[in-house]
This record gives sequence, C-alpha cells and structure tokens, in this order.
Amino acid sequence: MKMSVENAFDELRQFESERAEQYWLMKTLKALKITCLAALLAGAVPILSGCGGGGATFHAASDKTLGQELQDLKASYDKGILTQKEYEDTKKRLIKRYTQ
Repeated sequence: MKMSVENAFDELRQFESERAEQYWLMKTLKALKITCLAALLAGAVPILSGCGGGGATFHAASDKTLGQELQDLKASYDKGILTQKEYEDTKKRLIKRYTQ
C-alpha cells in the first residue's frame, strides 16, 4: 500500500505529538517526585536555632506519627514516585529522627 506524502506527514506529526506528550509526562513525574521528596524531607531536616548560637537544633514540628510518615513514604514508593534508594534513605532518616 502506497502512502501519500500528506499521510506520511500526518503520521509524523502524530508521532511527534505523542513523543512530546511522553516527554512532558516524564518531566512532570520527575518534578513531582522531587517535590514530594523535598516535602517529606522538610519534616526530617533539623532546623538550626538562633538562640544564643550554642549549637542547639530543633526538628520541624509534625503532627504525624512515625507510622503515618512511613506509610506515606511507602505509598510514594509504591506509586513509583521514589526510587528504592530514595525510599530506603528517607526511611532511615525518619526512623533516626523519631528515635533520637
């Protein structure tokens, strides 16, 4: 079956459109992954206090329990938002934060 030049260009445009959509989705998921990880880590990173500069540190206040944070982390991992390494590293940080 011969394909006309117009049909060939239509198929090429369709392919490019699908490829652009896949690229956009990939970039969006990457940005979402980074945003979720940053939000998760924001609760785990100690905040330095300006009280006399004596090296005192405070943890960001969180209403969540360790169990809730671990469940949220696992859900993010299960959805593919986090890699296994990101999941394991963050899990260790959370456990360390709650047990100190």
